Amino acid sequence: MVGIQGGDRVIEAQTQCKETRERIFSAAAALFAERGYGSVSMREIAERAGVSKPMPYYYFKSKLDLCRALLDEGINCMLNAMSEIASQPLSATEKMRRMVRARFQHIRENPNVTKFYMNFLWRTDESDLVREYRARLHYALRIMVDLIAEGQAKGEFRTDINPATAANIFTGSVNVHIAQNIHLGLGTPTLDDSLAEAVMELFVNGMKASRKS
Repeated sequence: MVGIQGGDRVIEAQTQCKETRERIFSAAAALFAERGYGSVSMREIAERAGVSKPMPYYYFKSKLDLCRALLDEGINCMLNAMSEIASQPLSATEKMRRMVRARFQHIRENPNVTKFYMNFLWRTDESDLVREYRARLHYALRIMVDLIAEGQAKGEFRTDINPATAANIFTGSVNVHIAQNIHLGLGTPTLDDSLAEAVMELFVNGMKASRKS
């Protein structure tokens, strides 16, 4: 019985440890999104998370380490989802649809993380950290370029457009909706499956009206 109780205490401590880390993580995401990375201190993060001042350093070596964790959360989740969907035995159109839906869902569930990494990566300075994570976004575009080329080879998409051009047009449309939703909030389209479907419909079929017989 003692062993079981000891095991329960370990599980409880692990759960509390995970919850504390998540509170710190969420507090940092919110503060960084509100005020920017450079304007927030670890002390303020601790206060927002409701933990002691030294506690953030128990989970993250520094503010930079915490910043990297947030960037990894936002970007790696997107890249992992795109890679997993791209490997499935589906049409290129369906893969793209699922990628947009997955992206929108992640942003709905993690708006502060998204706002932070978008602001961080689009700022004007060219620090090594910014360049490092921008390079990861090029991989996301490469996945989309290859996917459009796949769709062209299978006869799903027209072949008279460069895949890179088409990929930029498509990701640009998706990112505009994300930026408007994240930065403008109310009055913008909800990042849901219906919007993902509308983006796909316009990309695949365009705005050209069908001819009447």
